[in-house]
Amino acid sequence: MFIFANPLGTPELDRTVTLIHPAHDLPLSYKDLKLVYRLFRSLDKEQHLFYCYRRTRDIPRDHKLKDLTNPFLTPSREVRTQPRGKFKLPIEPM
Repeated sequence: MFIFANPLGTPELDRTVTLIHPAHDLPLSYKDLKLVYRLFRSLDKEQHLFYCYRRTRDIPRDHKLKDLTNPFLTPSREVRTQPRGKFKLPIEPM
């Protein structure tokens, strides 16, 4: 289970706490949760499906269920940092 306020800068998941989970039926057990997005993530030529939930009170009345396909930003990596799983962000000190 992952809970993010803003996972990797994805606009749809920004500014509101979102539960990203592999189970499609969480609202059956947790009545205060509602499905807001279906997240499709491609890894190694396979596609994985996750479900994004929010508390009912945090969802705008006009929100419609939407599919998100690979919404996460992919950083550019250097050969030197890639083996350690680190990457450079385009941020400079002020």
